Amino acid sequence: MPSYMQAACRVVIRLVLCLLPLIFFSTYSIAQTSPTASQQQASGAKHPHHMLQLLDQGLRLAGSSVGREETVHAWAMKLRQALLLNDFGQANTLLQQTLSHSRFHAGQFQPFSALLWAAAKPGDGTLGSHLDAWVRAAPDNALPYMLRSVYHYQKGWRIRGTRFTDDVLAQHLQAFHQQLQLAAADANQALRLAPENPYANYLPLLMSSGNGMSPDMQRAFAQAQTRFPHYYAVYRQMLNQLAPKWGGSVAKMYAFVDRYVAPSPANSELRLLYVQLFANLLNHAELHCTAPDGKTSEACVEEQMGNLIHAKLLQQVDGALQIYPRVQDKTGYSLLLGRILKNIADQGGTVAEHDADQFIQRAAASMGSNTQLSANHTSRNNFVMDRLTGDIWYRQSHYHNAEKLYRRAIADLQHTDFQNPGQMQSQRARLFLRLANLYYQQHEYHNSAIYQIAAAYMRGGSGKTGYNPTFCGVLYHLGLYSQGISACQVQVHDGAGDDALYWLARAHEALHQIPRAQALYRQLADSESSYRAYAAIQLSVMHAEHHHLQKMLDTLNAYPWLYHQSTDSSRFDIAAAYNNRCYAELHLGHLHAALADCQASLRYGNLPDAYAKEQEILKRLHMQGNTVSAHGISWGWVYAFLDAFLIYLVIQAISLALSYRLVKWAILRSQAYREQGSSSRVFARIRRWYFIYFIISNSLVFIVPVFAHITHGLSFPASIHWLLHVPMLASLICILALLLVLHRILRQEKLVKNFRDSLILFLLGGFSFLIIEFGLMLSIILILLDAGLLSMLDPT
Repeated sequence: MPSYMQAACRVVIRLVLCLLPLIFFSTYSIAQTSPTASQQQASGAKHPHHMLQLLDQGLRLAGSSVGREETVHAWAMKLRQALLLNDFGQANTLLQQTLSHSRFHAGQFQPFSALLWAAAKPGDGTLGSHLDAWVRAAPDNALPYMLRSVYHYQKGWRIRGTRFTDDVLAQHLQAFHQQLQLAAADANQALRLAPENPYANYLPLLMSSGNGMSPDMQRAFAQAQTRFPHYYAVYRQMLNQLAPKWGGSVAKMYAFVDRYVAPSPANSELRLLYVQLFANLLNHAELHCTAPDGKTSEACVEEQMGNLIHAKLLQQVDGALQIYPRVQDKTGYSLLLGRILKNIADQGGTVAEHDADQFIQRAAASMGSNTQLSANHTSRNNFVMDRLTGDIWYRQSHYHNAEKLYRRAIADLQHTDFQNPGQMQSQRARLFLRLANLYYQQHEYHNSAIYQIAAAYMRGGSGKTGYNPTFCGVLYHLGLYSQGISACQVQVHDGAGDDALYWLARAHEALHQIPRAQALYRQLADSESSYRAYAAIQLSVMHAEHHHLQKMLDTLNAYPWLYHQSTDSSRFDIAAAYNNRCYAELHLGHLHAALADCQASLRYGNLPDAYAKEQEILKRLHMQGNTVSAHGISWGWVYAFLDAFLIYLVIQAISLALSYRLVKWAILRSQAYREQGSSSRVFARIRRWYFIYFIISNSLVFIVPVFAHITHGLSFPASIHWLLHVPMLASLICILALLLVLHRILRQEKLVKNFRDSLILFLLGGFSFLIIEFGLMLSIILILLDAGLLSMLDPT
């Protein structure tokens, strides 16, 4: 065999060896995400050392414990524990101590307001009865009324969710209003008992907000504003209520700000209401430009903002961003401004991100803070500005840049003037949480777990439960299901919401604890949670796996909102729901209903399983003498084919390019090439014919299904079957032609002596092409399987 042939063989073997680990690790990933029952049951006991290592690394990363016992979270957990033990004396002492050193800070009465908010989270519902007992035991004490008012308010919004009113189920809306009525009654009673308490004056205003602008809300605002004219949160709440979505108007918002902000001192926090007004106007523009399907027109938003924003407001906003050097509470100003700018950025879209970025840069300049990535002198940077800049990089998935800014923000804490060490630890913990989320997005679950544990330690919590429910997801992805269940259960008990319930259900399902998983999924499906569509579909899948087809059908029929895109159900959710219902109806013998659902599924998505079932149903109905027709062209299938075709083009292009490189390298190494001194034109000619083959073969792949659909009237999926015949034959002819052309070129350049040498070289190039193409396609298929698509495509 010629030397260049031997070298080419070695390269092909190396390619195979390089692709094998990729395939192996993809397969290994699937095994890890779909463990057997025995592996699942053993997961908790199998990796105890892993959890201990995570806890140890997280504790060491957390560093000094100074201030951990002074954080709001630590006090809130003590307060909840006292309430759950009916130790109302201890609860009263904790609240009185916090009240005694609270002041206006960052727009709110802190840390008293933060403590009430953290301690009154509904959680698993057990806290409510203890609050009722405290109110009965101390009817003349304002503190239990204030705490219970916040509890009812949070519980009401948890029941209602964040959807528009028209999309909320009637029973949930009714329960929401009942909770707000209870919250308002308690807030008014607290104000009667403690009119000198700033937060007691703010609560009636907050509790009235759920019902839109009302006389009660106007009275509450007038009373609070008169008693505490510098209380920022009072003005912000009223300004928010004047938005058009709550029955107000743009003119009323402008008039309100002009009335109350213009007379305030030049260095007052109230000046930031100009920035808040800008944020509210942006929100109004976003809502105006959002279609029923949830898509927002950025061009529309930009046009609306041009009409809504007055030149004078831009000047006032710019002035508010420049007062940092003159404010007394610089940390409070930074935190308050940070919340407003984050609210602007969180609205999403290019307009919002551009405005947020511009405001951050202006504010950072007035603070002497350099937020550029290349900045060298950042020892006096403001941690809020660095954090906000990191958030912008994070939203754009530039995680390396975001990490750099978050770490810079952590360093900034050392020269920031906080109220106490506990406040510094709380802010440090939140920055560590951002790093944990960043690692989570990059699937670095080990690092994410460590930073979650460190953040939990910093704020005075337990590393075993993590900082928030994402920790449960981290443990799930690490295969630590039992530890994840323990963490989630504690978090739910301590007030966590739907995120914790979701991961708790996933962990129970992974351990084959089906009744517990079903109970949790049912709880999510019966709520206004953003997880409810997933939960309802997963319930149906679990019934199908146990061959409970009637229960499967009953479950899918119990949630009519599953089939309406105006709610949070995506097109894929709707397609999956119709597909699963088609499956149940088909096997229960309801053929006409099954046909309608399968065809509905194909209108919303491109699930191959729905098409296969449709064809089976059509055959059965035809055998029964029924006259029915197929759904015709399914645009979901067309889009799926186009997506698959583009991926196939990329894979073919990569494979052909590498094959060409191998052929070129083999020719360059050949003795004939060195002796003949052939010019580089030989490679241009070979490359040209590779390109011609690429165009012709892939054109056939695209044209044949369309031709079959038009000329034979076949449904689009059926016409794709022609790809198994005509294009394959045509491709074979193209390959043979390419071989003859390659031989002719090599003979003309005197690089081969006979057809056998050309054939060997061609086979090496073709073999490498097939190996690379096969490896890439198999890896993509395994990745798709790893994403869990099969459970959605086929319930069984």
